[in-house]
Amino acid sequence: MSGLKSTPLTFIIVSIAFLSGCSTVFPNLKQKHFVYLSDKKMVLNYTGKLNQKGLEEFRETFYSTKPFPRLLKISSVGGSAKIAMDMADIMLENNMDVHINKMCMSACANYIFLAGNRKFLEKDSLLVWHGGIQDITQVERLYESAIKNTKEKGQHTDYDLDEHSRNQPKINMSLQPSDLAEDKFNDHEQVKQKLLEKIQEYKETDIPELRIRSQKMYAAINVDPLIAVYGNYQKIPNPNTDTEDYYYNISGMTGFYYSLQDLEKMGVSGIELLVGKWFPNYPTHTFKVDMQKVEHQALPRL
Repeated sequence: MSGLKSTPLTFIIVSIAFLSGCSTVFPNLKQKHFVYLSDKKMVLNYTGKLNQKGLEEFRETFYSTKPFPRLLKISSVGGSAKIAMDMADIMLENNMDVHINKMCMSACANYIFLAGNRKFLEKDSLLVWHGGIQDITQVERLYESAIKNTKEKGQHTDYDLDEHSRNQPKINMSLQPSDLAEDKFNDHEQVKQKLLEKIQEYKETDIPELRIRSQKMYAAINVDPLIAVYGNYQKIPNPNTDTEDYYYNISGMTGFYYSLQDLEKMGVSGIELLVGKWFPNYPTHTFKVDMQKVEHQALPRL
């Protein structure tokens, strides 16, 4: 039987990547997360991917420490948007500051960085965006790709991609053993059908709820809700064709970033530069957004 292992599966996953390969092009940041206290328990450190286990450790460490830590020091390539929003809620409720250690990408930039009361940047801290659930056009494009891939070959593995995949960040949907009878695990067509149903359910239920929650957070902190998507609507030179195209159509490109001035215009306040200046060495597979070149008429309407 092609495409499906004969051994029982622990998880069956469909991964819809907002961008593939972030952790492969930023290899110095390990996938495993680390949560610990420092500086007389006033600093809560988080390094690695934003996942459920990390959230549980973050929450337990925060609430079990008295007084509560005042600062979150983080370095992350991102992960689950929901997890990032859960962490951001705790930060906002407790007026926490945030310190970007090495990098803050994707869901980390979308929510955790923005939730900080004061936002401390080291001279080389990287802030990288590449879209999000605010952009319904991007979500539709990714779902179409997921459905196509599932129909053609299915998506399955014997471990949880939410913990081990190299493709970051993504939306993950899991089928647990309770979703499929054990004796049907080897029926490829039934597995694919279950996955397609899961995709549709996630699209119709989870994504709308997350979009509303995201918009409410941006409104609460007075930040432009399109901050995560402007770069999706600017064409840049494609070195492979000598033409211009959107970054997500260019092989190897992974995301975009902004100037401090543009971040301020979008409502991002409280940024403090630890050495008085910020000159991150952004890799060539990212690009700086030029707000004058963004196709504003094509931006999603929220």
